[in-house]
Amino acid sequence: MNNYFISRLKYLESVRDALHASICASPEGTLIVRRVRENTQLYLYKDHNEDYISISEAAPYANKRYHCYAAKLADQEITAIKKYLKAMPDVSFEEAFSQMPDVIKPLITPVIMTNEDYARKWQEEKFIPKRFDPKNTTQFYTKKGERVRSKSEVIIANMLYDLGIPYKYEKPLLLYDGMMVIHPDFTILNIRTREEFYLEHAGRMDDPSYCQDLVLRLKYYQDNGIYFGEKLLFTCETEKDPLSTKDLEDFLRHFFL
Repeated sequence: MNNYFISRLKYLESVRDALHASICASPEGTLIVRRVRENTQLYLYKDHNEDYISISEAAPYANKRYHCYAAKLADQEITAIKKYLKAMPDVSFEEAFSQMPDVIKPLITPVIMTNEDYARKWQEEKFIPKRFDPKNTTQFYTKKGERVRSKSEVIIANMLYDLGIPYKYEKPLLLYDGMMVIHPDFTILNIRTREEFYLEHAGRMDDPSYCQDLVLRLKYYQDNGIYFGEKLLFTCETEKDPLSTKDLEDFLRHFFL
């Protein structure tokens, strides 16, 4: 939380400085808006005098008035943030668990965990992944030492790992009230929202039979309230148009960072 306010403070200070520079460069005088009977009229207050000013002449003074007000609000927020940061302890309530000695952490049931602690606990949860057919002799391994089923899945897994995005490969997912079990290619944790997403890599989109199976798999998800573009995501490729690492990184950053 403090990082947000520190970033906000730096932003406000830079904006305020720019506003003050604009105000200093503005013409002298203050724009006054006054209601006269049924009309609104503009006046310029300068050298202790008020003179009528036309709308066509008022733009520089209108901008000056706006900049003065915006700078005032920025100053107020800057003052409030500085008071907040001064009063805040160095360690937040959410960090209480992470500050405990490692030896007693397994004995503690945290009231709340930081996102990092939550992600670590999520990643440590055990599950039984999908088995490999004994006839499958491919040897594709990720940086985490997991065996996966294709070179593209190695790329995806390693990209997730390098970006610090927690994931599980082929973790079982129960559908239809436990009557069906499928294994999404990747179950991914959005650390900020603590929500799980499912990422399927469609690696043979130029194969009609493969695409038919993919449509059926999509229906399984949808029948169980997991919709494409929400909690269900896809990457895809064909033989002539392989997976782009740049597009993949942009895709993962968009959804998870």
